[in-house]
Amino acid sequence: MLTHIATDTDSIVKVFIEKVINRANLSITDIAYYYEPELDWYYIYHNFSDRIFDDDDFAELIGELTYNKLILKGIKNFSIYENIEELSKLTKSYFEDSSEAFAYEEMGKINQTLSGEFNSIEDYDMESLSSSEDEKSN
Repeated sequence: MLTHIATDTDSIVKVFIEKVINRANLSITDIAYYYEPELDWYYIYHNFSDRIFDDDDFAELIGELTYNKLILKGIKNFSIYENIEELSKLTKSYFEDSSEAFAYEEMGKINQTLSGEFNSIEDYDMESLSSSEDEKSN
């Protein structure tokens, strides 16, 4: 929780980053991501590989979300893989130490894209996903 008011540009940026990261840490428990501006690349870490191999419906859902929620929205330069060690590093303190490595507007873009979809993945409505694609093709 933020307890101070930013007074200069650097502080404002840090406050913004802290808010985004706090929101992501609270809402997304088994997926995390960051943007590397020098490489123009998104790294998306997860810890649900076992479930993908054991649950075909879940694997299909991850594939559909990746295509419809990332690729169709213009986010094509990304890697998704399991890395529990990196996932555990993506905490508030980790981000505070390396906040300059993030492109702030891109972090917001991918946060908007992923939050919600991966937060409640079991509740995701596959039919609405299919119907939205049908509407685009008409």
